[in-house]
Amino acid sequence: MDMRKTLFFVMIALLVVSTLALVIITQQGRNPSLREWVTDCSLIILAVCAVGANVLAWNATPAEFWQERRCWIFSVLGFVCFALGDGYWAYSELVAKVPVPVGSFADLFWNLAYLFLGLGLFFLLRTMFFPSKKKVYLVLFVTFAIAFAYAYVHVGKVVMVQGSFGDVVNDLYVLYDIILLGMVALLLVPLLFYHNPLITPWLLFGFAILARIAFDFIFAGLVSAGAYQSGSYVDLLYALSYVLFTFTGDAKFNLLQRYAHRYER
Repeated sequence: MDMRKTLFFVMIALLVVSTLALVIITQQGRNPSLREWVTDCSLIILAVCAVGANVLAWNATPAEFWQERRCWIFSVLGFVCFALGDGYWAYSELVAKVPVPVGSFADLFWNLAYLFLGLGLFFLLRTMFFPSKKKVYLVLFVTFAIAFAYAYVHVGKVVMVQGSFGDVVNDLYVLYDIILLGMVALLLVPLLFYHNPLITPWLLFGFAILARIAFDFIFAGLVSAGAYQSGSYVDLLYALSYVLFTFTGDAKFNLLQRYAHRYER
């Protein structure tokens, strides 16, 4: 079997995240300019790796599975928007030398990214057969209970007490992550029930969202306290999520390649 194409993006992602981790850990508190350049450039490259791996997964999905293909193309659009948002942040920070304001094009692209990812999961969920409606309702209830609790405690507190638009925007990203994680959990229900091998890509996707939740939660706290700077340890969580998204595309492509070879035999 030929080396699968997605391995190129996996290898690049692993190389980049390893370099990023080395710089952040060894240069913490020493060279902020170097950390900013390496962090901002690394995140753009990692976003492109996620785009590339998921484009290949989309392209390898048979045409008759058009609804699943639609899920992958929406995911690709989401990662493209993440890359554009990260690119705008990098340009503002490294080239224009200005602080990135809340509500900038970066936030526009990042919000669009979550919208596209949510749409992709929504269309895929519509194709799934759920053997137990009770489990579906339980997952939905838990997801929206957690989302509501977070919105009430954090977003509501900011609106009513602090009134900071920036804090609201940053807290909303955590809310998006919780909803996406609930959708992934719902997607895993029938796959777990039938021990379906398709579970691997979506488990990786779920872990990527967990990394995003951790990053967005910590990032929101650091920004609110005025303590965030590019090249902080928390950026490793952001980078990790891109690596896991790249692994997701690779795992899906690998499954499709494996079944294609079995079919040819």
